[in-house]
Amino acid sequence: MKVSYNCLNDYFQNQLPSVEIIVDLLINHAFEVESVEPYEDDFILELDILPDRNHDCLGHRGVAREIGALVNRRPIFSIDDSLLIDDKQKILVDVKEPRLCRRYLARRVTGIKGGNFNQLAKRLSAVGQKPKNSIVDLSNYAMFDTSQPLHVFDADLVKGNLVVRLARKGESIKTLDEQIIDLDNSILIIADNEGPLAIAGVKGGARARVSDKTINLIIESANFEPVNIRKTANRLNLRTDAVKRYENDLSPSLTMIGLKVLSLLLNNQLLSKPSFGPVFDFYPKPEEIRHISVSISDIENKLGTEVDVATVKNIFSRLDFTVSEDDEKITVSPPPDRLDINIKEDLIREVGRVIGYSKIKGCLPDRPTDKVPMIDKSFALTSKIKEILIKTGFSEIYSYTFAPTGDVAIAKPLSADKAFLRTDLTSNLKEKLEQNLKNTLFDHELIKLFEIGSVFPADSEDLRLAVGFSQVAIKGFKPDELYHQVMADLATGLAIEPAELEKTKQNSVVGNNFRVIEFSLSQLNNIRQSWPKANLSAWSKKEIKYQPFSIFPSIKRDIALFVPPSVTADDIISVIKQNAGPLLVSGPILFDRFDKGDKISYAFRIVFQSFDRTLSDDEANQEMIKITVALEKNPTWEARK
Repeated sequence: MKVSYNCLNDYFQNQLPSVEIIVDLLINHAFEVESVEPYEDDFILELDILPDRNHDCLGHRGVAREIGALVNRRPIFSIDDSLLIDDKQKILVDVKEPRLCRRYLARRVTGIKGGNFNQLAKRLSAVGQKPKNSIVDLSNYAMFDTSQPLHVFDADLVKGNLVVRLARKGESIKTLDEQIIDLDNSILIIADNEGPLAIAGVKGGARARVSDKTINLIIESANFEPVNIRKTANRLNLRTDAVKRYENDLSPSLTMIGLKVLSLLLNNQLLSKPSFGPVFDFYPKPEEIRHISVSISDIENKLGTEVDVATVKNIFSRLDFTVSEDDEKITVSPPPDRLDINIKEDLIREVGRVIGYSKIKGCLPDRPTDKVPMIDKSFALTSKIKEILIKTGFSEIYSYTFAPTGDVAIAKPLSADKAFLRTDLTSNLKEKLEQNLKNTLFDHELIKLFEIGSVFPADSEDLRLAVGFSQVAIKGFKPDELYHQVMADLATGLAIEPAELEKTKQNSVVGNNFRVIEFSLSQLNNIRQSWPKANLSAWSKKEIKYQPFSIFPSIKRDIALFVPPSVTADDIISVIKQNAGPLLVSGPILFDRFDKGDKISYAFRIVFQSFDRTLSDDEANQEMIKITVALEKNPTWEARK
């Protein structure tokens, strides 16, 4: 979400600290700040507001309250209730779906006349909104101020009274952006006597749109059920700023705040004072005030540090919580829009983040040494299997859970080839074996891979193990021998009979130069109550080196030469490396040696590759010429042609 530094400043009597300080405070205590961009005389902060704070911080007021707590200054949220009310402009709305419309406020406003909105339009542009017309801009400005979506209808284009109801079969609506959308009885709408005026909480309709000719308004400020809003928006493929707020749930208390803020803007920004009607307020189940208690010992035990009562009470007060103290407990009532505060752990989190986690010097609590923690059975099994296979030269892979075909379809797939949940591991493992074969240095080099993961046949879920091996050369490939060796290694390591492992086999695919076997670990888990422990510490002690790899194809070259018996392979490798240049990415690898008595022949394989382009044969040949010239500088070394 984009917020304006100047807008935030408007809530405080004195100038806030510099934008750099504010950014640092937000990052360390509240939200990630993804970017800060200058905008004329302002700064625009792009905040990553996570879902737990979408209830209250998708508007400047919520962010200002956070900043106020962090700088220990209370923001001022004034709402002028001194508007002159004309009771003759009373409005009635028929809300037929209280389950989907938890609160609905409406008000008539007459005598609309244009005004100077340059400053507001500028601020809307700063946060990424395109100004439309004066009244719509004011309603958008109020939303970005309070987090509460608002909608305005041209009252003269509304036929009869408003009604909040489900759409009827065969109804359709032309939206503000001129789309014709067919409706059904799962979609909540705002309608009049002639039909739909808006898709509730999602998109306004064109029939009662506000224009520069509008004189009389109806303001809507409502609270809609979030799940219905999300489903409607997704079905219709309509994403709006209002949907973003409604689908994450808002407090019904915001509806009155939003309506009053927009009313005040209309009163202050127009050329002439409009006339306001009384507020229609449908609110069948008012939200209850939440009371949550926490003790100092609770806070200290969770945070692992000492805190005092005065500090805790001060933090809650700065966050605009109502605070009371009774015996050893502190009881607070959060603002209605802080829907993320429900249990004592939520309060402990607030104390920790306002203090600053970097300032909490915590320590692990003492644990009894005579109690052995429970180990998840599936974790123990998969850990032991990984240990066994890695020790025998296998490499673990992770592949997509999504597949082009399957038994369980994805409701909204990312692409056509990821439209189902996979039903086996074999298909992906076979594909990975083929990909790895393209990068082997020698035809008899054996590729050994395995994967552990869930598959989804029909209406079930099964934990599986797939083991595969392959090599380029068909001659010398012994899949049966390798298969029996894997079965023996797994059975020995897991302390079971090979026949028991064989019973869990789900797939076995054999080709000319590959074999893949798939087992059900869910079935294997039913064989016994526990499994041998894996030596996880051995994994952590293993030295691991990470390095980038090139996405461009490599070029392999071989070089062989005769040398005197006193010359070793390492002597030759040293010369090759010194002269190969930066394109050498692998090797030289010794793959052949034979002794002729008076001299020895060594043969090496070298791999060239670039990180920024595809190499040509000429480039590889030039490198080989440099290497050959360097080797033959020694008169007793002879390159074999």
